Amino acid sequence: MGYGYWVVEEKSTGKFVGELGYANLQREIQPPVGNLPELGWVLATPFHGRGSATEAVQTVTAWGDQKFGREQTICIIDPGHVRSIRVAEKCGFKESYRAS
Repeated sequence: MGYGYWVVEEKSTGKFVGELGYANLQREIQPPVGNLPELGWVLATPFHGRGSATEAVQTVTAWGDQKFGREQTICIIDPGHVRSIRVAEKCGFKESYRAS
């Protein structure tokens, strides 16, 4: 597919920060998302609230813009995960569907 996940390390210490990237998870959900690249991320707790997720997601979405061009990419985020929703919004994602 030409994409996947990366490990993120803190530059100054080499500590593991988290993982993020694009996947094609073939989710059987409604509405269907087809083969759209899905961006996901997870960071270790000590790095929450420090802007690390926003910085990492911005870097990966810039890479994705070059890789995918005008093709749509998606994020699927639990509605209760407010911090991840804020990161996605800061990085240009807009809510288009909410499961009931």
